[in-house]
Amino acid sequence: MTDPLNATHRLQNAIDDEDVQLAAEAIRQGADVNALWDYQTLLFAVVQIGDAELVRLLLSAGADPNRKHPDGTTALTYCGNAEITALLLDAGASARHELGQRMEFFSLQSAAENGDMERLRLLLDRGDAECQLNRFTADLGWTPLHYAAGNGHREAAQLLIDAGADPNLFEDERGYDTALSLAADRGDVEMVKLLLANGADPTVEAWPLRSALDVARRHTGNPEVLECLEKALATRCTRISRHVNAPRADVYRALLDPRAIAVWKVPDGMTCRVHVFEAREGGFFRISLTYDDPGGAGKTTKHTDTYRGRFVKLVPDEQVVEVMEFETPHYAMRGEMTVAITLTDAGDGTDILAVHDRLPPGVSPADNETGWRMALDKLAALVESGFGKEQP
Repeated sequence: MTDPLNATHRLQNAIDDEDVQLAAEAIRQGADVNALWDYQTLLFAVVQIGDAELVRLLLSAGADPNRKHPDGTTALTYCGNAEITALLLDAGASARHELGQRMEFFSLQSAAENGDMERLRLLLDRGDAECQLNRFTADLGWTPLHYAAGNGHREAAQLLIDAGADPNLFEDERGYDTALSLAADRGDVEMVKLLLANGADPTVEAWPLRSALDVARRHTGNPEVLECLEKALATRCTRISRHVNAPRADVYRALLDPRAIAVWKVPDGMTCRVHVFEAREGGFFRISLTYDDPGGAGKTTKHTDTYRGRFVKLVPDEQVVEVMEFETPHYAMRGEMTVAITLTDAGDGTDILAVHDRLPPGVSPADNETGWRMALDKLAALVESGFGKEQP
């Protein structure tokens, strides 16, 4: 009778020699294909060698592609070969089995760092790797997107963002950078443009004075990076003015009355629904705008834009300042915005200035301006028809 321990030892030697025939003979003699070899599985050793035929042999003999090593890694973690990655996935390997503890290395991060598009697609499409999209490495505190951005892999960065990677994410404890600040530090203008187009915020500070904007201002290698970031900030603001033939007090009331809000604070072709409206400093509001035309594409649901926020400053009859953000799964539409509406006397009426600042990259400033002009036209019509005069 063959000794399984001896057979396993022969299998180890066959793997070391990359001898498929001897490996197959050792398995027939009872070798344990799930044995550990220097704290690593035999399958892992074969994956490291990069021998697809040996991988097929071990998997067909029952090697577990998800067996963990003491450090939490699996054979998939260090697999740098797309063909072998596919073999592991065919056998049931999943990136989810790499979770459970902080790791310095995981499969999606490895593929992103190398810009390996084939492996990235395999892992995301078939390997459950979406669970690793916003996971940090233990050493640098980087996500896969950080590794793609930090190494100039634009196609990989876009794929990760499309799959759900957060372009503004950073680790509180040791993450000194966002993906955007890494790209700015490299002087990579094209990566900076890509990240900005997908919702990256140049003002996010992962560390004091370590925002992408701070980094670019200190960077002497490529001044175009700073120009690009400053242009992105400058174009994220709209300013719209409108004169109305009504006193400031009436206009101010219309800014803080939920009944009035439902009438005027909505572009043409949409219907406004006020869910919550607490008209006081610190008060919360939540509002939905739904397209009348079923072809309209919403930011929150198929046809609806929902936003929520709070009032940060109320100066009676003079100014309303609020911060708000869209409820949306799309990173390019995310981010806190500030809206300040200021009222000043002008002749027998009131001049209104609406400033909408920090627009998300996915919101067109031109469309935003058009929407505000429509809304202020409705506000003018409302207060000029007498709204507010009956209010105490």
